[in-house]
Amino acid sequence: MTLAREETVVDRAGAVFDYLDQMVDAADAPKSWRDLLRIHLSVGRRQAEAAAVFPCADLPILVHAAITGNSAAAVPLAAACTLVYLGADLFDNLADEELPEEWAGCSPSQISLAAATMLAPLPQLALSGMGRATSPETMLRVSQAVAQTLLTMGIGQHEDLLFSSREGLTADACRRVAERKAGGELAGFARAAAVLAGAGAEVEDAYATFGSCWGTASQIASDLADVWDPAGSNDLLNGTRTLPIVHAMTVLEGAERLEFDRLLERSRHSSDHAGTRTVLRRTGSVTYTMLVVQVYVRRAAAALDSAGAGQPARGELERLLKSGSLIDCGD
Repeated sequence: MTLAREETVVDRAGAVFDYLDQMVDAADAPKSWRDLLRIHLSVGRRQAEAAAVFPCADLPILVHAAITGNSAAAVPLAAACTLVYLGADLFDNLADEELPEEWAGCSPSQISLAAATMLAPLPQLALSGMGRATSPETMLRVSQAVAQTLLTMGIGQHEDLLFSSREGLTADACRRVAERKAGGELAGFARAAAVLAGAGAEVEDAYATFGSCWGTASQIASDLADVWDPAGSNDLLNGTRTLPIVHAMTVLEGAERLEFDRLLERSRHSSDHAGTRTVLRRTGSVTYTMLVVQVYVRRAAAALDSAGAGQPARGELERLLKSGSLIDCGD
């Protein structure tokens, strides 16, 4: 099946979640176990239906289509990538005490079990659906690419956990964490799709660069948008040091820096973050962060040029890159 020009994010995600639902239904396991997994699959489907971009499903399908013109062959890989995303997302939700309402009444041990299952055995089961048309060598390389993605994400999460406790934080260090976590995740998904499509090493690298830059841009854009959340910033409430915050910390000196530190501490106990927003504007941290995002967007676009991405998949990748990197800092 070739990529249809009218195919949407919801269409791609729908095909992936239908595949995952069928896989869970067919599992030789108790109904209670399957029901546990369906909880977060329903969360993921809801997220995809409400979003303009769902990279874990969009990226593998569109990269494969940009190389081969075929989108359906990449659905099992996109399903594996979606499981990786959902498992990591669920662990993050549990750690940050931000669980979706669908998990109400479930114990932390049940939630951890579901997350671990999504990260460990299920992606490999999803990949087995690639079928006989995929050579054993390609199957192995795709599986290795997914495994390497998990390892990179784990290292990035380790660095992120250490990040807020470090002294002398810099904007460069903050960008590297985003590159390792979100960038590493999408780089791995894109590389796996290029491997499945039979691309050469240079094309694989180009798509991996595209995924890395897309993921990094989206993460940094999301971090800035979080500060402007009308309900209050989760990052500020949790004391997370994202790029706009770190930039302001490095710009301010003396009494102004001490006052900003006190403001950040107060922000952990109140959802009124207007004062922090004012400082971020005054220090140029908003402008700086937006410029950094645009640098990664331009690098991603250049990588598509280098990869020789074909239409219509290329146009859709470019559209999703831009829409996933938009920042609204209106008060």
